[in-house]
This record gives sequence, structure tokens and C-alpha cells, in this order.
Amino acid sequence: MSTACFAREVENQKHVEKFFNGGRAISSVLSRRVKLRNQFTDKFGDRYPTVRDYYLPRRDLVVIQEVSPFVPESVAAAVEAEDE
Repeated sequence: MSTACFAREVENQKHVEKFFNGGRAISSVLSRRVKLRNQFTDKFGDRYPTVRDYYLPRRDLVVIQEVSPFVPESVAAAVEAEDE
């Protein structure tokens, strides 16, 4: 793995960890996925108001892995979204 690829992966992992440990509301994250939001609410009620609240008890079960080598079109879509 090249140094540039490793640096990008580390930076991406920091971004993901910041998201998981942040205070963004679950309702905001799921706002465009109404069915999923309703399923989440039906299962957990208001027990997990933020991403962090849901993530922390499960953090030892989560493996953060760079997927761009496996799904190159997702990288292209992400770059396009950043440019908008």
C-alpha cells in the first residue's frame, strides 16, 4: 500500500470515527429513509437520540474498513457530491 493510500484511509477513518462519536441526531441521519427511521423508532423508541448514543455500546463490534477499492463508483459519487 502506498503512503498516499494509507494517509487517505487513515483520514477517512478519522472522519468515520468523528461521525460515530459525534452528536448528530439519529432522526437527522435517517430523515431521508422514512421506513428505516420508523423501524429504528419502533425497535428502540427514544433510547438513542444521537449516533454516539447508539454507537458507544456497540463500538467493540464495529470494524471500520475502507471500501473504495471494492466499490469505485461510490468514490466517484462522493467526489461529485463534495463538488456540488
